[in-house]
Parts: sequence; C-alpha cells; structure tokens
Amino acid sequence: MCFGSSLHRLPWPTDPGVVYIEHRSGAVYLETPTEIKTHTMAFEHLCAHALRPDESVAMIRDIAEEYGQ
Repeated sequence: MCFGSSLHRLPWPTDPGVVYIEHRSGAVYLETPTEIKTHTMAFEHLCAHALRPDESVAMIRDIAEEYGQ
C-alpha cells in the first residue's frame, strides 16, 4: 500500500495550486492558500534536508549489507 501527497500547480500566476493527500481510507484535496503555503513550506524543508540521490542509494546499500549479514 502506498500513500503520499503532491502539490499540483497550473501555469497561471493567479492559480495557487492544490495539495492532494492520499491516505488509507481515501484522499483529500486542500485548496486554501494557507493550506497550500503550509504544505509547500514543509515540502521545501524536506527537500533541503534530503540526501542527494547517489547518497540515498549508498545509504540504502550500506544498511542492506549491514542487515544482510
């Protein structure tokens, strides 16, 4: 089972976008400017602290080797 969220934006400057959140029993669309801003800030925070793709692969390999022994 996969859950997630995403921010969808349209190319028009006046369109604030919509946040789509999928959860166990359904999905929710958030459309208010405050909700969109809050989720955008959270996403940007996660991106700023995330590993680069090559670093993520290396970390997963190290953990897999550690637990595979």
